[in-house]
Amino acid sequence: MLGWVIAISALLLIFSVCLIVSEYRHGPRERYIYKTLASLMFVALGAIGLYLHHWEALPIVLGLLFSFGGDGFLALYDHKKHNYDFYLGIATFCLAQIAYSWHALEGGYTMWEPLLLAIGLTALAAVGIHLFQMKLRGGFLAAILVYSLLLTFAFSAALFRYFKDPGPATLLLAVGKALFLASDVFLLFKYFYSRPHRHLTAWNLSTYYVAQLLLCLSITAV
Repeated sequence: MLGWVIAISALLLIFSVCLIVSEYRHGPRERYIYKTLASLMFVALGAIGLYLHHWEALPIVLGLLFSFGGDGFLALYDHKKHNYDFYLGIATFCLAQIAYSWHALEGGYTMWEPLLLAIGLTALAAVGIHLFQMKLRGGFLAAILVYSLLLTFAFSAALFRYFKDPGPATLLLAVGKALFLASDVFLLFKYFYSRPHRHLTAWNLSTYYVAQLLLCLSITAV
């Protein structure tokens, strides 16, 4: 089974690199193909984790599936700029963060410390949105702040789980969630900052797919 994990992980990285290159050199058709292939690879890794660890891996697998759906909606938003695609993408990624939090809290870990950290990080995000004068108004701002709270809670829960139960699996989980958080910061600047850096897409995609890979490895390789 380890051979399959290594092979699928390598394919995930290859398709991710092809996706990043296609973002700058090709049209939407190639981007959709590589994005779908890369996402299928992390779903396949999740399926292996479910086979190996059964119900213990289920929250991560659900998070991967919801992330796959969120990727699709945001890809449509990139192409058509329909607001409802953005809201559907955010809603689906919210479900993914709830699933990842469920996994991090398994085993009776407390939610209060992660919640306090998440509230503090979300407050910092709100200040950052104001300081950088992000083009966020009304429903978009509310959706981003709700998602920020769920995202930072999932990260905080994974971080505190590692502190209380250090090991390879919990380290992969915590680093994966940290990279997931970084990827969404890059995505926020890409969509809503008035002067986005041209390499934000590459930074967003590279951190996102490495994050998903690490989350998968936390339930497959250890």
